[in-house]
Amino acid sequence: MSKPKDLTEAYTRPWVDWKLRGKAFASQFDREADVQRGLYVHLDMNDSHLPIYDANGAGKIIIFGSTMALKFGKFLKGLPARMLLNHDHFHRRNLDGSSDKGIFARVLKSLFVLDLSQSSDSDIRNYETTLRKMLLDELCSREWIHPAHRGRSESINLAHPIPKSEVITIFSSFADRIGR
Repeated sequence: MSKPKDLTEAYTRPWVDWKLRGKAFASQFDREADVQRGLYVHLDMNDSHLPIYDANGAGKIIIFGSTMALKFGKFLKGLPARMLLNHDHFHRRNLDGSSDKGIFARVLKSLFVLDLSQSSDSDIRNYETTLRKMLLDELCSREWIHPAHRGRSESINLAHPIPKSEVITIFSSFADRIGR
């Protein structure tokens, strides 16, 4: 099993054109950042007092105002496509009714990816379930989960900012565990 890669820089560069789609969007990334299948964990910081919402349906809160969150999941059709989906979905709702869209790259503080391109879809889905449980258990044991967090399945609001080094340590431990 490979070790998680830190791909933060690739997805936070100011010249990434988030308006592109499909292969044109993916072509902006080198081979290392264009992983086809795997798991991701990213740490996001919302510096605004306004929460960040998901664009799905009524829009669940992804990150509380003035809070850090850990978001994780699987991707089966390329990491660029998955990160572009995050870009399209993350938004703030202003008090005047307008929305701030395209904020993903600004709130992204770290992105770690485990390349599972050689694994089956069902294995990746099972690994995602294991990752969810492990992250919740680990964050709970350290008392790092925000008291208002209500169990959103793919993002966890944190009680206080945590360093990127802690996230990679936890994710690397997970990678070692499933690599056995």
